[in-house]
Amino acid sequence: MYMSITSSLLHGAASRCTNECLIDVPHRCKDAVLCTRSSRMSGARVLACQAFPTHPAQGPQRPAGHDHRMATRRTLLATTLGAGLLPTISMRSRAGALYDEYAEEYDGLESGRAAQLLGLAGLRGRLASMARGDALEIGAGTGLNLPWLLARPLTSYTALDLSGAMLAGARARLARAPPPPFPVRFVAGDAARLPFPAHSFDCVLSSYALCAMDRPDAALSEALRVLRPGGQLLLLEHARSELWPLSWYQDRTARAVAALSKGCRWDREVGSLVRAAGGEVRALERHLLGTVVLLDAEPRA
Repeated sequence: MYMSITSSLLHGAASRCTNECLIDVPHRCKDAVLCTRSSRMSGARVLACQAFPTHPAQGPQRPAGHDHRMATRRTLLATTLGAGLLPTISMRSRAGALYDEYAEEYDGLESGRAAQLLGLAGLRGRLASMARGDALEIGAGTGLNLPWLLARPLTSYTALDLSGAMLAGARARLARAPPPPFPVRFVAGDAARLPFPAHSFDCVLSSYALCAMDRPDAALSEALRVLRPGGQLLLLEHARSELWPLSWYQDRTARAVAALSKGCRWDREVGSLVRAAGGEVRALERHLLGTVVLLDAEPRA
């Protein structure tokens, strides 16, 4: 199935903010380029890019046959239980530029009927509901978790992503929301080399980001390093199912899926990765036949 999907054709360059910015809401970062439309993806796209309908775009008309391709990819996404949902951060040097190009399309991933049927928004809400204290989100992307996080009684919130254009989208989302009662900052950085001292946060969370990292072990070790004693590591992530027919399929399509979805590996044992990095798994819920996990862990004493 995945082999029939044409790889994406990318063009243009997106504006990015490369500075670490502490936002005094409702003021905006002076370097942020909000709602940028300086680049678009054209031609055939990977599965996740067209799996969900996007909002009507200003500018060039979409190519002929676009609606048909959208419907086809929505069907493929529902069939694969969300395997095409793309994360927003990678350790590879080219990943930041890749997701800069993809940023404008990203919000459409969870706006369609397929996403509603799969309950994706509800899972994000569950993840955010456990956040507390000084919270760091790695692979924050365009801020899809912000609506839930802003409603939490946090002390502070830091969003980190490798893509400046993704962070610009998150800033735009924040600017449209009521001012939060805690400081918010956006940091361009690599999850495998977090620019924070040890024991800086009470909570580190991430959704659909670990699966695209070349070295998830390094990112998890870093997340645990910056947690304070008793802190929480919260993950919403693609994972290898425990159901044999599905796990067999995941194993045999993993390389093709990764090639077509910006490096996303949907066949990883997330709980095992966390334990190997020095974490203690407190709770692990499986959803969508086990292909998505919601995990709560803490640094091992």
